[in-house]
Parts: sequence; structure tokens; C-alpha cells
Amino acid sequence: MRIAHFEQEEGSLLGVVLPGGAAHFIKLVESPLAKIPDPAGLADGVTLCVDAHGRGVGKAVRCTITIGTDAHADAATIAAVVAHEVFHVYQAVMSRTLANFDRPGATWLLEGSAAWVDSDLVSDDPYARAFWSGYFTQPGPLFTRTYSAIGFFGHVASNGVDLWKRFPAIFATTSNAAAYATATLGTSDAFLQNEASVFFRDPSLGSAWDQEDQRYTKFANENVPSPAQVALSTGHPFVPKKITITANSKPITIAAAPYADNPIKLDVHLGAANPFLTVTVLSGHARLRSTAGGSVNEVDPNGVMICGQASGCSCPGNPTQIHGMFTEGDLAITGGPTGGSVRLSAGPCDLQPRSCVGLLPTTDFTETPVIDGADYSNGDLTEVPTANPGQCQAQYIVTGSPADGSPTLATTEAGIYSISTYPDATAAQQAFQTLLDATGWNTEDQPVAGIGDEAYVGDGEGALLVSNDVFDVDWLNPMPAGVTVQQVLQDVVNTLTQ
Repeated sequence: MRIAHFEQEEGSLLGVVLPGGAAHFIKLVESPLAKIPDPAGLADGVTLCVDAHGRGVGKAVRCTITIGTDAHADAATIAAVVAHEVFHVYQAVMSRTLANFDRPGATWLLEGSAAWVDSDLVSDDPYARAFWSGYFTQPGPLFTRTYSAIGFFGHVASNGVDLWKRFPAIFATTSNAAAYATATLGTSDAFLQNEASVFFRDPSLGSAWDQEDQRYTKFANENVPSPAQVALSTGHPFVPKKITITANSKPITIAAAPYADNPIKLDVHLGAANPFLTVTVLSGHARLRSTAGGSVNEVDPNGVMICGQASGCSCPGNPTQIHGMFTEGDLAITGGPTGGSVRLSAGPCDLQPRSCVGLLPTTDFTETPVIDGADYSNGDLTEVPTANPGQCQAQYIVTGSPADGSPTLATTEAGIYSISTYPDATAAQQAFQTLLDATGWNTEDQPVAGIGDEAYVGDGEGALLVSNDVFDVDWLNPMPAGVTVQQVLQDVVNTLTQ
């Protein structure tokens, strides 16, 4: 039996000495039973520690490890059982009191960390691979786990934490939340950004999509089973929940409970009316990755708009916000301490607010306006707030007294123009026709060739269609000297197409 070997190795790695020495502190019992009765069922080994009064309340002064005959199946099995049980002894010491060591709800901490320890100290550990398989097939809340919490500690180790040096501080805590916070102290955002994505076990998507190597370890990495070994161990491969989003789907919010993970397979089939899927992390952390020929690879997407239409998408009013094609892929949500949630909503092109500033660089109407035959020297071009996406509107306001001494005119609007961007050329054409019908420009004014896609010009007014944009101008008083409506429309075309 290798009690002394693992007592020395674990004590050295932890920097912890058993009071009075291992020979005094640990008693080994070889049971004739195949399995040892345990409060959770039957086990190959069980550790019981007591305080100076023979109770499980104060500081541990003695621990008894009982081993069943099944533990002697082979060299790796007995080594793993002994390493596991010896670490329970160190847990009792590091917890400072047995009441804290055996506090309710801490099974994930006790068994998960002990499972990780035997995986690190024993080569070809059969228990560790079974415990890892349980982790990979059940991405549930951490604090309800037992041995499968090995995956949490493995993820901590893969994010640069030396668990052996961290264990004394972890077990000195007195609550699950504090133990979690201590274990993850110093990890970067990547710890939570990657926690849920490892359940997909697909390194072809990037290192964040599979369990990465654990650092400061001995055998821990070799004891992580492959997806094929997980399927063999559990009888089935892990299959994430699948959610299908169609053009008729209402916005949905997908959540991960606190200290839990939620890996989701997304199947997206949108139509021409609502070709975009907007993905927003509301809380926690998430990763999004297309798998069926798409190019989406996002971390903590915040209002990211992706194309969910197989034939492709365009959004002239906001081309930079399209983050790639996505008809099939993976969404990984990590709850962390507060829980996580992601909102998915299908819709049209998300048009950015427009500005009329700089739209007419050479004819900005800042020349001295002429109203009712009087020259005004005080004019101001201002934007008018509009709730319509992709639209801006500006008006030219004149105030004050005319330069020639004519009676003062109250503040008045000298002119107004607007431009609206639409998701596609068809929608823009329909809007342009509606504008013409409403204003009568197509019957009262003259069509002008060579300006944009279609243009109409009248006395101080005009309408213009350029691709996805519709522009109209209505000058209520004489245009500034030397300025024509044709010139205004051509300036707009030049600005939009430069």
C-alpha cells in the first residue's frame, strides 16, 4: 500500500504537514468488503476524520482510511483510490475544522478536487476518466456535482492556476461561493468565456472549443478522455440542446444558471424580410461560432448582427455591423457567479442613425438668404430629430433683421431636406414612389436624367433615388443665389457615391 508515498508527495506539493506526522495521523484499514458503505452509497475507499473529542467538529487529529477489495483490481486502481483518500485527509487539515470540512453542500469541492488530485498523480487513472466523462456529458450547476466537478478544477488549471498551491486557501474558505472565487482568483475573462465552449470538444474551431492543457500538473492531461472515450464510457456522445431560429421566430432569451454552463446548437433559417439574427449577451459570458461554412467567431457578442439567410445578406445602411454568415453553429453560455443569458432576435437590416451634416458640401445654404425680397444675414442649418432608423432631416432657420433695414421677420423656416436609407433597393424604390405620389412631384415637376437612379426637379424642390437612399428637398423661399436644385441633387449623389 502506497499511503506513505502519496502522503509525502501531496504534502510536498501542498506545502502542508500533517500534525504529528503521517504515521500518527493516518490509520489504514483493509476491509474484507468489496465496497465500503458511505453516506452517498458504496465506495472503493472511505475516509473518516475526528477531532480530539472523537467528533467531526473541531480540528482533525486523526483520520482512518478504509479500503475495499475492489480497489485492488490493478495497480492503477489502487493507486488512484489511495491518492484520492489521502487527499481527503489533507482537505480535513486545510479546512481548519471538521465542521467546515464536512459542511453541507460542499461535496463538489471535496470529491471534485480529490478526483482531480488522483488524476494528476496516477497515470492511466480509470476513475479520473470516468469522472471527466460525467463532467463532459452534464453541463449542470457546479455546486450539485460530486466527482464530476473534476472538470471545474481542470478548467481552472488550464487557465494558469497552480491548484496545488491554491488548495490551502480554497479549503480555508467557509462557503461554496468563496471557494469558487478563491479557486478562480487571478484568472482572466477567458476562464468564463471558454468554460461552456469546451463541452463541444471540437478543437478544429479553435482551442477555446475543447479542454486545453492543464498547467503545473503531472498526469492530469493524459487522464482527460477523448470524445470517443467519453462516448464509450457513458454509452452515448454528448449532444447539446438544439434551437432552431426561423423568420417567424419571436425573440428568445437563452439562459445559463449561476455556476452552470449551457452549450447550444443553433440552426438558423431566416428569410428576405428578416435576414439578420442579432445576438446580445445580457449577462455572463458567451461564445458564438458558425460551423457550416460560415465565418462567425465572436466572444461576448453585444448586438452583433449576423446573416442567417443561406443566399446571403446585404445592409447598405450599416455594412460594418454584419459579422458574417451563420446558418448553423455553436452558442456557449457560461453562467459564472451571476448566471448568463443571451438574446436572439431575427430582423431586417439594423440601420444606423444618419446625419445630414456634410451631406451637401458645396451647397450648404449658408449664403445670405433672401426672403420676401429682403436679404437676411442670420441663418442656421440645424438637424431635426427623427425616430426613423437610417433617416436624417435638416431645416434652414432664419432669424433677426434683414440687412437692408426692412421690417424684422419672425423666426421662420427657409427650407428643409431629408435623406432616408432603406435595407435594400426594392424598399428604397417603393419609398421613392410613395414620396412622388404624396407630393405630386412626378406630375408637377420634371424628371431629370443623369442624376442618380431617378430624379425629379421643380421650383425649389426635388426628389432623388440613389441605390438604397431617398433624398428630397423643399426650399420654401428662393434658393440662395447661384444654387439650383439640380446642383443640390448632384452634390448628394457625389457625397453618397464617393
